[in-house]
Parts: sequence; structure tokens; C-alpha cells
Amino acid sequence: MPSSPPTERASQATNTLVTRITELVQACFTGLYIETLPVAVTAGDKIESLRTWASGRCLSADRAGVYSREQPKPTGSRVRRGIREPGVN
Repeated sequence: MPSSPPTERASQATNTLVTRITELVQACFTGLYIETLPVAVTAGDKIESLRTWASGRCLSADRAGVYSREQPKPTGSRVRRGIREPGVN
């Protein structure tokens, strides 16, 4: 059986190497994805303390007036209410 030309052997070796590297990189990223937590989980206490601090001190981002911690949470999709005058908020 005749041996394959050197360029074909090199091409096969390169393909094998690239396949193996791809498998290793995918395994690394899969592990990182599983171990990664959302910012809302890792910084939840800090976010909550900032919301408490902002209550009564800052303007609300989604309604006119000052932000209050006791505001009801929006439900469903956001509905745009008419155009307001710039000085109302």
C-alpha cells in the first residue's frame, strides 16, 4: 500500500490537532458558563442598598416624580403614556 504524500499527512495531522484544540476550548467555556452567576445574584445586596438609598432622593426612571421604594412593580409589557412637558418630572 503506497503511503500518502507528505502534504496530505500534514493536512490530516493539522485537522486532528485543530479538532482536539476545539474540543478543549469548548470544554473550558462550558465549565466557565456553568460556574458564572448573573450580576443580579452576586451583587444583589449592593443593588438593594442602592435602591433603598435612592428612595426619596432620586427621580424615578419609569414614572413622573421622585423614586419611592414602595412603588408597585410594573407588570406585563410597558405601555407608553402620552407626551409630558419637560418640567413635569
